[in-house]
Amino acid sequence: MDARSSHAPLERLADWVRSSLGKDKAELSWGPPPAAAKSATISLTLLEILPTPSPRMTGKPPLRLKLRYLLTAQAPDPRDAQRLLIALTFAAMEETDWDVELGSLPPGVWEALAVPLQPSIVLNVPLLQERPETIAQRVRVPLVIQAGPVRAITGTVLGPGEIPIMGARVDLPALGRTARTDHLGRFHLTGIPPEAAASTLRVRAKGVETSVDLETRAPSGDPSLVIRVNPLED
Repeated sequence: MDARSSHAPLERLADWVRSSLGKDKAELSWGPPPAAAKSATISLTLLEILPTPSPRMTGKPPLRLKLRYLLTAQAPDPRDAQRLLIALTFAAMEETDWDVELGSLPPGVWEALAVPLQPSIVLNVPLLQERPETIAQRVRVPLVIQAGPVRAITGTVLGPGEIPIMGARVDLPALGRTARTDHLGRFHLTGIPPEAAASTLRVRAKGVETSVDLETRAPSGDPSLVIRVNPLED
């Protein structure tokens, strides 16, 4: 049995039991083995569900588990039960992706199942669950990029006597934008969105800081500013 065909382990195990027994007929039970069987019975008891590491691969790896089944055979004639169990043991050993555990189970297992100790094997059957990838939908229309309106804020910083102040720092804190005035006291801030019109401009020149309300000082029709400051004496 291939791991990929184990999505329905009950059906696959049932098919395997029937095909392995051939002409021998036996009922299939999915619970603990009966204390006494009125007819030939194969019992498959799920003991554990164990995790199995998934392989490294691109995309989503499948989820893997190992189902640990206790397999026993019962019949009115003990010799028939032994023959069925031996036939299934050899058939299980032919399954390359199964692990077959031979030997006695701890007495506590039989006590928990409330059945007497009896010959058995344990089958470790792989179970795989595929994880389909999420496929992104193909874009069927051209990409349209719409640029929002921006503007520039320019101005001049003047000191006493209308003398331009060079090297004054002009900040727009709301956007983290900064400029320095040139030798004519001019500054230039570009890429300013319309919503920044209500922001405050800060000017630092020779130890003095001045705040300018852009909403009242720089209307959208005339963004150029003249900012007058009275710096400290050098």
